[in-house]
Amino acid sequence: MPIILTISCAKDRLAGQQAVRETWRHLSQGWCFDHKFLLGRGNTDEQSDEWIVDAPDDYAGVLEKLRCAYRRADEYDFTFVSCIDTYIVPVRLQQTGFRRHNFSGAKCATEAHASGGNGYWLSRRARQHLADSPILRLWPYADQEDSQVLFMADIPLHDDQRYGVSVTKHLSRTTGVYDPQWMYDLHRKFMEQPL
Repeated sequence: MPIILTISCAKDRLAGQQAVRETWRHLSQGWCFDHKFLLGRGNTDEQSDEWIVDAPDDYAGVLEKLRCAYRRADEYDFTFVSCIDTYIVPVRLQQTGFRRHNFSGAKCATEAHASGGNGYWLSRRARQHLADSPILRLWPYADQEDSQVLFMADIPLHDDQRYGVSVTKHLSRTTGVYDPQWMYDLHRKFMEQPL
């Protein structure tokens, strides 16, 4: 069974997570997968759809938060990594053929790494390799480090440009500014006319 991991933090715990629960997650009926919001240290009272891991609960701690989650996800065959501001179309995500690849997502337009805002898939093999690897911090962002560590392990990215266009949509577009209302607005538009 696959799992979707959504990077979250204390400031997103109420409005941001609720926006996900009330929008794209409702479209996933009929597809068997788990979904967990990833929170770091300082959060308490873990909810059924949350994992609180031993990592910083801020943007600088995303890589450490993911590595903790990769170790915790050992029972899952595939893991989709996404952000709190990533809108997902579950039926399209399911139909991408992710099971044929160890690592798949959309290659960033300017660099050769999987775009974290659009999300990316990791097989059990890829996820385990990342879980067992030391954090190098040679790259500024978690998606860059994950991609480079996998590339060095001969686990290349399968580039699928549907991510960011019709399978997922990154709402803040790396601006660092995000309003959960955007998730509701896109969901309403999607229900009227799909992406």
